Amino acid sequence: MDLDYNGTIRDYIDRVCAQVRFKDVHNDLEMELTAHIREAAKEYMDKGFSKGEAVEKAVVRMGDPVTVGKELDRAHRPRIEWLVLLFSFIFIGFGLVAIYFAEKTLTSNFIFKRSLLFSIAAAVLIGILYYFDYRKLEKRSKYIYLGTLVLLTVSVLNGTFANGAPWFKLGPINFNIITMSPLLFSISFAGIFNGWDWGSTREFIKGVVIFFVPLIIILKASSFAIAVVYIASFLVIAAASGIGLRKLLPLTFSVMAVLTSPILLEPYIMSRLLTFINPTGDPMGGGYIYVQLRELFSSSSLLGRGFSFDLRMLPEMHTDFILAFITYTFGWAASIILISLAAAFILHMVKTLKRVKTGYGKLLIYGFTAVLGTEFLWNISMNFGFAPIAGISFPFVSYGGSQLITNAAIIGVILSVHRRKNLSTNPYL
Repeated sequence: MDLDYNGTIRDYIDRVCAQVRFKDVHNDLEMELTAHIREAAKEYMDKGFSKGEAVEKAVVRMGDPVTVGKELDRAHRPRIEWLVLLFSFIFIGFGLVAIYFAEKTLTSNFIFKRSLLFSIAAAVLIGILYYFDYRKLEKRSKYIYLGTLVLLTVSVLNGTFANGAPWFKLGPINFNIITMSPLLFSISFAGIFNGWDWGSTREFIKGVVIFFVPLIIILKASSFAIAVVYIASFLVIAAASGIGLRKLLPLTFSVMAVLTSPILLEPYIMSRLLTFINPTGDPMGGGYIYVQLRELFSSSSLLGRGFSFDLRMLPEMHTDFILAFITYTFGWAASIILISLAAAFILHMVKTLKRVKTGYGKLLIYGFTAVLGTEFLWNISMNFGFAPIAGISFPFVSYGGSQLITNAAIIGVILSVHRRKNLSTNPYL
């Protein structure tokens, strides 16, 4: 029974939707209301009414469109995922306080002002992405993948290197595209692998190739830690999109073999790994930072040692080693609170997944949770000497514009997903 284009139905739905301010839900409401009207009209037609009469009676039975619209407006008013937002701003606040006091021990006197500007930019970006409809990204997933791949390649081949990492220059602005790549690839993978037929050998091989090409480029840039973050994101998205253990486990072992090969083939990387295993073997060379971290934590107290931090003890303490600085300055209590917040944040992200209806939205959050969870875990382990030192910052807290903007983008997209978590359709596909 084709009633979809009936003028009476169209007029009723338009009047209902006019009362609903959240426009993204209009498409779902139209489908739902049309289904109810068609069902009611069929009942009247079964009783002998003509098609036109049946539709008129069905529409009347639905109720006053203004009243129905106002009720639906209240029911579908978007909700902010306040806990995700609160966690983010607590981390950013932690970072600003730590960097403010860290600046007093540094020769530079501008890092706090820059951090404040980065934090404001991050807050604005979160707000913009909250209102942005994340579903628009899904059909552009392949282009995001290819664009990120091109930027990575250009950065590695022709980029400006700083602290061993390639930077992409766009006018007066420099981007650490390596740091941003796990975010961008998570967005693209969520769209590419949503509904992917992992059971097909051809599609499985195609998916593996899609994954391995960026990995090789990231490893070419000697960004081992970023490669681990990237791998974690892909494996989690692949598992969530239905790859199955029979294929996931061999793939994981293959990835481990690829990660191991640079260690065996590059003397520099092997040397760093051996130094991590036995830092006291070269306490004034490669093992210096590991030894200093041990001494710093052993001399820390519950409530902190105050502002007696000696910069010579630990270089780059406002970036990769901000947790060590917080522990020494503000005490074990502060670092335990910060680590507990990080764990609670990741657990909350996982918990909220069941409230998201769309497969694409779920895969996005799975990927982002893997990115942030791996970064938290690596940085915490690195500060305590349980992981090799690498360029992984403490999310939101460490000093660094590219890292903070990347993390803010993750939060903004997550909030956008939850704003539309009850929408089951994607009108952009």
